[in-house]
This record gives sequence, C-alpha cells and structure tokens, in this order.
Amino acid sequence: MKARIMWIALGMICSAYIVGFANDAKSPKQLGAGWAKISDRAQIEMLLDAMGAAPAAALSTNKSLNSSDIGHANLQPSREILVSGETAIVHLQTGETLQFVKTSQNWSLSQNSSTMIESLYRKAAPENSGDLLTNTRQGFSAGETFQVAPVSLEHGMDRISRNVTESALDRALFGAPEKSASYYQAEYTRSTPYVSANYIQFVTDPAWNRIIYGSLNKWIKSYENINGPSAIAVDADGRVFIAETGEERILVLQLEIAGDAANLEYRFEIAGAGTPTDLALDDNGTPLNTNDDRLYVTDAATNAVLVFELDENAARKVAAHSGFDSPMNILAGKWNGANTNLIYVIDKVGKRLQLIDNTANSFQLIRELAGSPGQYFHAVKADHFGNIYLVDNMNSSLMKFTAQLEFLDALSGENAFDGLANIDIGFGKISIEGEGTFWAGFDQLFSLERWTGASGIQRRALGVGIRNAQFSADIDAANITSDFTLTDFADVTVNVYDMQNRLVREHHHGMMVSGRKTIFWDRRDNAGKQIAAGEYRMEITAGSPYEQAPVTLAAQLHLPAYYWQNSGSSTKTEDGFLVNGTPVQWGVSPTETAVEDPEQIMYRFQGLNPASQYQVAFEFYAGDGESREQAIVLNGRQEIDNVSVTGNATKTAFIELPAESFSDGSISIHIARRSGVSAVVSQIWFKETGASFTVQEAAEAGSLPANYVLEDNFPNPFNPSTNIRFQLPLESRVALEIFNVLGQKVRVLLSDNFSAGAHTIQWDGKNDIGNMVSSGIYIYRITAGEFTASKRMLLIK
Repeated sequence: MKARIMWIALGMICSAYIVGFANDAKSPKQLGAGWAKISDRAQIEMLLDAMGAAPAAALSTNKSLNSSDIGHANLQPSREILVSGETAIVHLQTGETLQFVKTSQNWSLSQNSSTMIESLYRKAAPENSGDLLTNTRQGFSAGETFQVAPVSLEHGMDRISRNVTESALDRALFGAPEKSASYYQAEYTRSTPYVSANYIQFVTDPAWNRIIYGSLNKWIKSYENINGPSAIAVDADGRVFIAETGEERILVLQLEIAGDAANLEYRFEIAGAGTPTDLALDDNGTPLNTNDDRLYVTDAATNAVLVFELDENAARKVAAHSGFDSPMNILAGKWNGANTNLIYVIDKVGKRLQLIDNTANSFQLIRELAGSPGQYFHAVKADHFGNIYLVDNMNSSLMKFTAQLEFLDALSGENAFDGLANIDIGFGKISIEGEGTFWAGFDQLFSLERWTGASGIQRRALGVGIRNAQFSADIDAANITSDFTLTDFADVTVNVYDMQNRLVREHHHGMMVSGRKTIFWDRRDNAGKQIAAGEYRMEITAGSPYEQAPVTLAAQLHLPAYYWQNSGSSTKTEDGFLVNGTPVQWGVSPTETAVEDPEQIMYRFQGLNPASQYQVAFEFYAGDGESREQAIVLNGRQEIDNVSVTGNATKTAFIELPAESFSDGSISIHIARRSGVSAVVSQIWFKETGASFTVQEAAEAGSLPANYVLEDNFPNPFNPSTNIRFQLPLESRVALEIFNVLGQKVRVLLSDNFSAGAHTIQWDGKNDIGNMVSSGIYIYRITAGEFTASKRMLLIK
C-alpha cells in the first residue's frame, strides 16, 4: 500500500494520464487520458480558421446578393479541401486557391511555410482590459474548460498533500515541490503485448536540493546534490535539463530506460547560465528530431534571455536578449505539438507577460499583457495546440488564453486551488504500427500548490467549453448570428431543430481554433427553403480533439416571419409560397432570374398571426427589357400599389399590409399585369414587424429530462401570443388545454404524441373557433400519462 501511495504522490504531480493502477502496461487511453492526434484534413481546417482565409463559420446556402436596404447579404459555403500525400489544395469560394505542404507532423502554406504560424498572431491585439478574471461577455455557456479529475479514483483522492505522504510513507516526501516535467512514451503494435509504455515523472525539490522521479506503479528514485534546482525540462529523447542557480549552469542528464527500470545518468553541463530561473526547450518545429533544438534560459542576474543551440553532447550560446526586467518564466509556443518561433516571457516580478517573435533568432515584441495590481504571474505553459495557461499566484487562479493572448477562461475561487504555484501539461512520443510516430500533448493538467497538510497536488482534464454565447438577428430577423468563445480547439457542428425535434438544418464547420467565433444562419433548411416563423432550437456542438465527449450548447429561438426569394433562381428549391407563375432565367443574379405570367403572379402566405403586423416588398425586372405597368393586389380585390417597370430593376419600399387582409391568418398577394406582355417578379421580401426575435437557453442536446415539467410561459404578460414549454422524460400522449378563470375550456392547443425532450407550443390568444379572447388571466394545463400540471398567464391588450 505504501508503495502505491508513494507512486501516487509522485506520479500525480506531473502525469496527466493516470487515473488507475495496474501491474501491466496500459495505454494512455486505458489510464484515462486522451492525446491529441487529428487528421490531416482537420489540421488544414484549423489553419484556415486561424488565418481567416475562408468563411468556415457560414451556416448558409446563399451567395452574396446585394447590400440595398431591402437586400440581405448571406455568406456562402467556404471551401473544398483536397489532400494527397504530403500536399493539399484548398479551393475557396472566392476562386482563390491555397496550397499546403506537410513537414514533420505539421502542415503549412507552401508559399510562406517558415513564417505562416507566426503571422497568425500579428493580427489586431485582443481586447484584454481590466481584471482578466472578470473580463468576459455575458451569455450562455456550456462545458468545462478545466474538468475536475481526482488524483486517484481507486483511493478517492482529490489532492496529494503532506499529510497523505506522512501517513502512507512516514515522511513528507518533499521539502517544497516547485516545478515538474514528464517523459512519456507509448508504442502500439498489432501483436502482443500490443501496448508498451513508460511514464516517468520528475519533480524539483529546491528545499532539499534534489530531483524526485518515478515510474508508473513500479519505482521511485531521487537524483541528489543539485545546488538550487530552479527549473526542469525534458526533450523527446529523454534528455533532462535542470537549471542550477547555485552552480550557474544547466545540468543535462539522460534518462536511461531498460525494461521497467530507469536511471538518470550524467551527460553534460551548460556553463555560463548566470542565475537561471526557468528553461524552455524549442524543437525548431521538428519535435522528434532533437539535433536542431534550442534551449532558452531566463537569467535573472543579467535580466536577459539566453539562447543555446543544442547538439548531442554539447550546447553553444548563440544569443543573449536583453531588455527584460527580472525575467522569471519562459515558454516556447506550440502549434499542433511542435514549437513555433513564438516566445512568452514573464518579467517585472510577475507583472508582465510578453509575446515575442523569435524568427531568425531576433526577438521582436508582438504584444504584452500587464497584470493588475492584485495579480502576480508565476508560471506559463502551453498545450498541444498552443493555448496559453497563466498562473496567478496572488489569487490562486489559472487563466487560459489563445496563443495571441485572447482571454478564454479562468479557474479560481476558494474551492479551486490553495496557493497555486505551478502547473505541468504532459507530452509524449506515441508510436503506432502502420501509422508512424507522433509527438502529442495530453488532455491533462497538474497543479502544484503550497505543500501543506491539506494542499499540494491536484489534477484537471483539459476540456472544451463554449462560453458567453450570444444570439442576435438583423433588423428583419432575416439572418441569425451566434457569437461565442471556444475555449479550446474543437470540431464544430451546428444543427437547428424544430419543436418536434426534427432536424431542420445541419452544418459541419470542421476544426476551429480557440477564441471568439461568429456563425451565421440564413434561416433556410437543408433543402435551401426559407423556414416558417416559430420556435426553433439551435445547437452548437464542439468535439474535443482529445476524444472526450462532445459539448453542446442549445438555445431556444423564436423567429418572426421572414421570407426572401430570388424568384426564378435554379439554385433554390421550388418557391413554397408561389401559387401562380413560371420561372425564367437569363443568368444567375437576382436581376437575371424572375417569375413570369401573362396575366398575374400569385403568392399565398398562411399561418399568420392576425394580431401581428406584416410588410411586403418587391423587385421587378424583365430580361426582355420591355416596359410594363403592374399592380399589387391583396386577396384579389384590394389594390395597394401600382408600379412602372422599365428596362432597369425597379424596387419598392416595404409596404404595410392592412390588418383586415390577413384576419383569417392568410393572405394572397397578386402581381397583376396592367400593360405590357406579362407580369414579372425578380425578388420578393415578406416580413413580420409585429413580433421580434427572442432567445433563451435550452436544455443540452442529447440530455433527456429526468421528470415531466411544465414551465412558465414566455412572455408573460403577453399580447397577442405567448410560448408554452414542457419537458417529457419519455415519449407520451400530451394534451395541452387553455381555461379561463371560471374553469371554462377556451382552447385545446394540442392532443398528440410527442417524443421525449423539450417542446414549445405557441398560443395566439384565440379560442377554438378562431376568435381572439379578451384580456385577463388564463390557466394552461398539461396532461401527459399520469402527469398533470397547471400554470397561470396574463393576456393584456
């Protein structure tokens, strides 16, 4: 038991992968960890998203139309990606073609492969002002960026502390654990033993001048007599770099592994390191080739960052970059597991984080992040995709940023950490027979707190969060925009459902980088048809690249009526509201297609709310260039406008439709020929102005209600309509009825079978015979199986 606890106390500090115990070697996945390995296509998708080279976030089937007051621009599908071996071609909808090439494990633009990643971070600086912990937008959120993960499921441990080790080992184990690093290697074969793995964890203990290291459930050792170990780093070949402030050097050891055993052996040392406070290894973009690596050292004695070029058994100082003020921490940025030329330095005694471009070994400041008076930056780390994790020791908080320092999320508060000092995010060499060898980061984060009887070591899983989602519509509710923050790289899909849980629209955006995202929906279904007014559920799903369960944010949208049609266009499905008229085309733009008839064109709109307001507008143009006189007639009898059609496109303003013209919930609009060879319509707009776009948070997709629920109607009070939402844990026969305060039944809203899930029904304020009811209090009652519930609502006219 003591041996197990000893291993836990060490292994849980750095190993992000261990959640159980076993005598046999297990894969990272079997041990509860996911490692990042994404397809070539997904890599190119995330590059395109980071570059902004293609509108991947366009949930639309339309091409851009026009920018007039009654026209609405809609984004179009983004790109075609063709991957062949080590090259890829991307055809953008704009007609532009991009070529990518693969070097080592990463893709880049062939015409500018050496600086492309760095160029992504030269965009406009993100808005990070005030307290970073509260600098967030308000909106809906889903998922957890820092998922709680127990240190040991078997032993029910959430923390490793001095009390735990003293109880199990009769010793404190550490004087003061300060920094950690890890070396992980897993090999997958198609024959027994199928998986062979080594998990070695390292912890610096400057209080006792040593390094503690150990292997999964097998052994624990120490490397003694290190004079002031201040930092540690490990490369893909198992070379361990230890900064020694007492010797003004970097000690380089070699991890020698033989079966289940391993030892640290002296290899060489790097002199002239001044007072080294931190180390960062730079793999030069080739993580599996250590012959071209560089080592960055923050030297507090000279206020400089030292750069060493590494070879097998020696190092050569090639630069000393000055201009820093008490540099304490350094990090080499990453992209898909490999280092970039981006450098992050914490200086000014924890008050500043600088983002630096080191292209051609020449430091150039890109931007900096200044801490508030109540913050103290104490450590900085990167994950597989280059997201930045910044420790604020003063507040015991952990903040996450994009590589360009755009704030993503934070973990803080009294239940999070106790004296947070440092973190570690593990990487490993993964070999898969038939596929190759990869250098990958894992979805695990270990935190080092102050070493006390109650605190010391915690573990978190790196999850995907959707933060502060906001949904909006343009002035006519013609296009729906959703803005949200993606807290990690993720595979994003957007689906829209109606209130019977039928899929209306689906769109797979592909791999997206972390940061603020904008997605557009043009209110069309999968067939390209404009959808009707009503209640819809939009689901944004983010799939983790670490193979965790996807996260879904769901929003309930109420859409007022809106309809636009490029009349006669072959790129759209048949016009569902067109009753009479024949499509004609002489091109593809709105002024090159039309609906035509020798006498009159007729549209019919149904399902209208008699208590609402509606408007209609037209564009008229004929390809024959003939002049025409046309009349706009409602329901075949009420003429509301006359239009002269010439050789140029003629647009009307929006025309208010009289309430009596749709009092029965429908209206017919005729375009009648008064002179000329025929009647023509090239575009039509129809919109509801008596209702507005609204949004509320909905239940997460895939999660069924635990119980029957009847919710409060919204809005309440209401005029003229309101929405009634109910939840079903299983498929049920549902009756929903409206009563007045005397108990008299006013309306049977529904009586039908409904699937399990959340549903919304609209009441238009009418009774069973179609008449509007008077102002007052009404009761709505639901019966589903043996469940019955009632609530009150108020109609005010």
